[in-house]
Amino acid sequence: MRSKRIVVGGLLVLLLSACGGAEAEVADDVETAADVETVGDVEAAAQAVIAYWQVHDELASDHEIDAREAFTAVTRGKALEQAIVTVQTTRDQGLVQSGETGVSVVDVSEVAAGEHYDVTVCLDFSEVLIDGASVDRSGFGGDLQQTTYVVQSTGGSAGQLMVTEDPVEFEPCAG
Repeated sequence: MRSKRIVVGGLLVLLLSACGGAEAEVADDVETAADVETVGDVEAAAQAVIAYWQVHDELASDHEIDAREAFTAVTRGKALEQAIVTVQTTRDQGLVQSGETGVSVVDVSEVAAGEHYDVTVCLDFSEVLIDGASVDRSGFGGDLQQTTYVVQSTGGSAGQLMVTEDPVEFEPCAG
């Protein structure tokens, strides 16, 4: 097994556009599964996590969008079911998010070329409001939280990569 570590620089901030109407769909600027052939495998793995958070934020702010349909465009496996439960729980509580989660890719580790990547990101929740109010995250280490997602090939035709495991475990971002 070949392993290579690549640090993807730069802060990647998600910009969402609002959806309107009863038949709301995921906004046109929301990426779906990352296409390896278009951008390269390491970048596609990073983009898969960014797209995952973009969809998550949009679903938390627009309760009219079908969560299963939207998440199916960016995730599979355990991560799909976890994401749906998380968003649905928030919706059931009547909570509405505004603001977007900033996503900075810290590292992409290639576990199996073109097939499996571990993508470590620093998530910036400082701009995320719930019901118009900021959230005190001091008990969880603050607004900057790091975690590592498993991104794998969907096995489909276009060499698409999707988030397949979300550990739902965070630690404060380094530095």
